[in-house]
Amino acid sequence: MKMIFSVESLKTIENGAALITEGVQNVIDVTRKATIKIENAAFKVTNSVQDAIWKAMRNLSLGMSRQRYNLIKLRFRARRKYFTTMQQIAEHQAAARHERLAYIVLEKSRLETEAELCKAVAEEYSYKVN
Repeated sequence: MKMIFSVESLKTIENGAALITEGVQNVIDVTRKATIKIENAAFKVTNSVQDAIWKAMRNLSLGMSRQRYNLIKLRFRARRKYFTTMQQIAEHQAAARHERLAYIVLEKSRLETEAELCKAVAEEYSYKVN
C-alpha cells in the first residue's frame, strides 16, 4: 500500500521534526546548566566546610589528646559509608583533606613557635599553597 503525502504535509512533518529536535536540544542545555550549578554548589559547600574545619582546628589546643584525635578520625571515616547527597560527598572530601592536616598539627605540636608549625604544614602541602 502506497502512501501519498502532499508537499504541505511533508513540510508540516519536517517542521514538527525540527521542533522536536529543538526541544530535545533545550532539554540537554537545561540539564547541562543544572549539572554545572550542582557542581558549583558542591565546590562552595566544600570551601565552607574546609573553612569551618580549619577554624575549629585553629581553636583546638595543640596539646589535644591522642584519644580525642582518634575519635575525630573515626567519625570522619564512619561518614564514608553513608553518602546520599552531593553535599555529604563534599563534606567528606573536605574532612579527608584536613584529617592529614590535623595529624601534622598533632605531630608538630612540639615545635617552638607558630612560624615553625606553619612552615611544616606549608612543606607538607607545598603544591596547595597559593
